[in-house]
Amino acid sequence: MKNIAGKEYIKFLNEIKSRIVTARIQVIRSVSKELICLYWDIGKSIVERQNKFGWGKGVVEQLSSDLNREYHNYEGFSPDNLWRMRMFYLAYKDDQKLAQLVPELPWGHNILIMQKVKNTKEKEYYITASIKFGWSRNVLLNQIKADAYALSIRQKTHNFPRVLPKHLAEQADESINCQNI
Repeated sequence: MKNIAGKEYIKFLNEIKSRIVTARIQVIRSVSKELICLYWDIGKSIVERQNKFGWGKGVVEQLSSDLNREYHNYEGFSPDNLWRMRMFYLAYKDDQKLAQLVPELPWGHNILIMQKVKNTKEKEYYITASIKFGWSRNVLLNQIKADAYALSIRQKTHNFPRVLPKHLAEQADESINCQNI
């Protein structure tokens, strides 16, 4: 077998490795998106059945027990998580724009935004910024604590256009202004 170790092979190997990493990330995002859609549907089903049949809080406890018995290797059906699914559906069911955005975020991001952010415009900001900038949950939490939304709507004054080349001035402005989110 011939030893292949030249520049072209290294380039080829790196391209294949990059494609593998990209595919794996896409698979994880796809699975996460499907999970969020499942959680939306479960939350919606709980709300609809409670309204239709007059079921109270007990249905969530019973559903959790039955689902955990059936899917004992899966931790996503605790009573608390089923309540969060219900809250998730109720939080976004009347806002088509946000309802389309939330599946793009992992469940932990969605929970954090639901628990910490009450204003619809703020929710939109944090959801969109998380998607656009790929914020981790910790970064998202720090952005919320720092009230990045309020900072983003204030008019920033700076001298970027005067002291930087145009393309750098635009990037610097976007990084502190975030109005284009």
